[in-house]
Amino acid sequence: MKTEKAKVSISARAEKAIKWLDHVIEADGGVHRNLDVVSEAKGPVSTEITGYAAHLFAWLGLVTGEKEFISRAELHADWIVRLWSSQTTFLTFEPGADLTYFFDTGIVARALALCARAAGSSLYEAIARKLAEYMKHFRGPAGSYRPIHDRNGEPHDSESTWWSRSAGPYQLKAALIWRYFGDPAWSELLQRYLSSEVEAPTDFYEAGDRLHPASYFSEALAQGGEPDRALEIAGEIRPWANYKLCRTDALAQRVRVERLLRSKAAASGYLLHQDVKSGGFWFASRDGVVPPVLSAHATMFAIQAMVMEQPTARCGVEELEIV
Repeated sequence: MKTEKAKVSISARAEKAIKWLDHVIEADGGVHRNLDVVSEAKGPVSTEITGYAAHLFAWLGLVTGEKEFISRAELHADWIVRLWSSQTTFLTFEPGADLTYFFDTGIVARALALCARAAGSSLYEAIARKLAEYMKHFRGPAGSYRPIHDRNGEPHDSESTWWSRSAGPYQLKAALIWRYFGDPAWSELLQRYLSSEVEAPTDFYEAGDRLHPASYFSEALAQGGEPDRALEIAGEIRPWANYKLCRTDALAQRVRVERLLRSKAAASGYLLHQDVKSGGFWFASRDGVVPPVLSAHATMFAIQAMVMEQPTARCGVEELEIV
């Protein structure tokens, strides 16, 4: 199998982070959400996080030319394929769960689409298309998309106001799969959310959390042809000293968006959250204290940010799509 010509290399720091991921990856390709370094307990295996892993390794394979990365991407993609095939019309957010998420499904579909490109797999491409069509079942009134369905295909009502359980612009990144396939559903949803305002909570903990989904919105706009609006939202991810909760994923996400759209990112504070010993990245700091939880997805986001920050990296939308 041929891969694209190598464009970037992996730094020692990024390599260490990649090796840490082995601690949260099962032999069958499923990926745990996190690792508590005190209790050594792992979070549940997650469909979304496994999708991020598939996407990241396919991306690394394409930008470095290293076949080993593509093989790792296939491991995770095959796990997703097995989960989808076992249920045919329902993709659980975790194995054995009874709910499916619009956002998680879009992340997985995008991962399979990139794996199809990296590995030359028609199967990954076909299932990515099926998932993209499946996502349209989430459509709600007035063109919005409901965030969660149960096994009966019915909307799951939740009292939670958390972003992943609410319809709105933070869901837009999942819909990038429609743009990938040239589906008009993408343009429809983009126009619906283009002028949406990012929520600005007054509680410093909630604000620190909210910047993570705001980054998803910014990333969707950056890859969806709206760079000015994307940078405007990315600019709200500041200044971290004012927040009691500082999330590593949001810091890395800001770097990715700005590196995608500019020659240099504004800040690299996410690097302060890398565990020197293991190479993994802490999920966040609270009141200046780092809880002992290493995060799989934050580590993946940071790996991509580190690669994208290299002076030689040329990060065009079509070439280096954000995980």
